Amino acid sequence: CGADYVKVQQCAPDGVPLIVNACCVTVDGDADRLLYFYTDESNVFHLLDGDRIATLVAGYLMDLVKESKLKINLGLVQTAYANGSSTDYIANTLVS
Repeated sequence: CGADYVKVQQCAPDGVPLIVNACCVTVDGDADRLLYFYTDESNVFHLLDGDRIATLVAGYLMDLVKESKLKINLGLVQTAYANGSSTDYIANTLVS
């Protein structure tokens, strides 16, 4: 069970009851990786992995900085294991 199971199987661990739109979280064995997941009204499983969480938080922080009109530069660091699509999104959409 844990984060690896949820990511590979794309479903909640056995014995975890899913409530529609209830946010669930799982971590890996040493708790250095976090995943959120939920099931929507159509019983579709949704997974938010570290790359997705990072882009959501970065986008939110960028909106706050813009609204504040402060001159602050933000950065987002990814590991070499990051999803290439998320890297492209960050470079081509989030920062443009």
